[in-house]
Amino acid sequence: MDKKGFKSSSYVCWAVEELCDFIQTSVPYDKDFSINTLIDLTEEFRDIMNNLYLLNCKNTMFLIAEELSEDFIDILKSMK
Repeated sequence: MDKKGFKSSSYVCWAVEELCDFIQTSVPYDKDFSINTLIDLTEEFRDIMNNLYLLNCKNTMFLIAEELSEDFIDILKSMK
């Protein structure tokens, strides 16, 4: 794997962890939540990543996180 591919893969792993942490900290442990709740939280995370990317467009880490969020939203919507 070349340096660029490794960097991109690392950013994907980071984005997945950040999204999971964001969802876990946003929903109380003992509360049930729906797919719609997951979609709303993922959209919020996506918007945060977009804003961070716009602050520094040279850092693709946030762009990759935004794109990953979009993919996850599409998957969740298909489950409805």
